[in-house]
Amino acid sequence: MSVTSVSKIIVQLETNVFGVLNTVYAAEKALESTQGQLVLIGSVAGFVPLPGNSAYTMSKFCIRALATALRYEWKSRGIAVTHIAPGFVDSDIRRVDNQGILKAGHPDPIPGWIRMSTPAAVKEILKAIRKRKAQQVITMHGKLILWINQYWPQLIPWIIGMAGLKAREEPK
Repeated sequence: MSVTSVSKIIVQLETNVFGVLNTVYAAEKALESTQGQLVLIGSVAGFVPLPGNSAYTMSKFCIRALATALRYEWKSRGIAVTHIAPGFVDSDIRRVDNQGILKAGHPDPIPGWIRMSTPAAVKEILKAIRKRKAQQVITMHGKLILWINQYWPQLIPWIIGMAGLKAREEPK
């Protein structure tokens, strides 16, 4: 692992894990006093990693673990915890470099047919929140990937190998 890889992991953990933890700690008392609901946004990558996404995957595995642990720990205090795990949703996330700069001319590497529209994703997320679900995977491909990984875990690495998936290049 290179120094660059380690620094990418640190940045991802600072944002996706420690940023979330700071928010959770800041909201904890209000959530308890209102018997509210904490919603944490993870990713399908928090279940099934892809090559070249180790930093992101690590951070989303952490969010999934945090949501599960807090669900148990906070249940007796009346706080609901919902973990949302989207797959590919239309957004600029794949067109932003590690410095947070949008590369407007850079095309989304994920084909449009597999991406869920933002309004459709929001609708599913809000439905899961209203129902106070423990966890909701958003996008059909995300649900399919998790199902395959659960029943045929050897199939995902085979598909990755056959597809020749490699580390994603940062937008230039």
